[in-house]
Amino acid sequence: MRSDHEARTDGKGTTDRRVTTVPLHPGAVLLALLFQFAPASAQVWRVQNSGTSNDLNKIVFVDSIHGWAVGENGTILRTTNGGGQWLNLESGETTAPYQSASFIDTMNGWVISKTNYIIKTTDGGKTWEKDQIPTSQIFSDIFFSDSNVGWMVGGSGVSGVIFRTEDGGNSLQRVRDSSRGGSFRSIDFRNRNVGWIVGFNGTDNFDSSRIIHTTDAGVTWEVQQCGVLGGLAAVSFYNSRLGWATGVFPFGSSEQVIKTLNGGSDWFFSGPSISIGGVYDSYNTIESVDSSFVLIGSKSGRSPNIFRTSDGGSVWSRDTVERATFVNSISCTDATHCWACGGSGRIWRYTPSLLGVHEERTTQEVEPKVSITVSQRRDVVEVTYSLHEPLSITTDLHDVLGKKLVSKSTSMHGEGPQSCFFDVREYPSGVYYILSALGGRTYVNSITVAR
Repeated sequence: MRSDHEARTDGKGTTDRRVTTVPLHPGAVLLALLFQFAPASAQVWRVQNSGTSNDLNKIVFVDSIHGWAVGENGTILRTTNGGGQWLNLESGETTAPYQSASFIDTMNGWVISKTNYIIKTTDGGKTWEKDQIPTSQIFSDIFFSDSNVGWMVGGSGVSGVIFRTEDGGNSLQRVRDSSRGGSFRSIDFRNRNVGWIVGFNGTDNFDSSRIIHTTDAGVTWEVQQCGVLGGLAAVSFYNSRLGWATGVFPFGSSEQVIKTLNGGSDWFFSGPSISIGGVYDSYNTIESVDSSFVLIGSKSGRSPNIFRTSDGGSVWSRDTVERATFVNSISCTDATHCWACGGSGRIWRYTPSLLGVHEERTTQEVEPKVSITVSQRRDVVEVTYSLHEPLSITTDLHDVLGKKLVSKSTSMHGEGPQSCFFDVREYPSGVYYILSALGGRTYVNSITVAR
């Protein structure tokens, strides 16, 4: 999904990302530098005012400002400013236990109730239309790949159900409904045809987990073996080969996330160990933002947690969560725009360290001495300064955790554009920060390196 930073190409392989440059107060420079040495857990999730105390089960953002959250007692919330304000929408169902939602853009979305029906909107939530699902099963998740094709899953114990629609929910076809083979909890499709559904094989935490996979829109299903006992509650694929899953892992499990590099033919453990997490934790949600940045949230345990990796699962850290309750859902549009929801109406926004300093200093009113443009051409990031007077400039490249990767100091003279360059071929795709120190001030820009 495109973030709020517009990306433009010149047809020659150059991606030009123009962002608003906000100067930091001189005292903030020290804070920015300290983040190089701060542990990753210094990054926090800050509470937003949702306006409700009802438990929230699912949060979905389609871009960096438009999002929805749904939950108990018919709760449907909408924001059009990144969560600065949340509006409680009327759906006509004041007692409904809304379990999940899927939105494909700012206008078209679907919400599923545990009690076998869906509601849909084509006008951003102003009006809703209700469609009954012909079964008595309890539903867990809904996913639409486009305005027509969608999936609904659920079940309990050893009984599972899958429904599909090809007309936006007007009619629903039963794909699978059995009294044996386990229940289904989570869906992720890469397109109309290719997708995964995960769940539980039984009610015992020592039963094996289940993963089924289709490449023909559900005509046939392949059972994938993952070797995990307990059950899988969430699945998220970055592309058709790289994917992640998490859930309820029995006491004694050393790690709580599994990963595949080949579309699910093979799965292996790649999650936070019990030394970081907890032996009593269960996980309801997982979000793979890019090939390296993954987040999971816990529902139970000694304390609710959100765990994060920025290197594809080799190293995990536990984030601090303001006024924590259990975490039911996480949604991201990129590595710097993420939200989570959970118990007691909590909605949190993820605040990376450098972004946090940037936001806290936007009220500083100073006359800029320079304008800055950041762009990427293949494996090179170019930082261009348009000077109004001669200046000495130190330009630092930081990763999304705030770690300084490269520093360059230059003296620039004369008017007009002048540039410095960073070779990023050894760094993974993802969000990076450019800190420009000049004239006693520091300016922050971000760029998403993509190949």
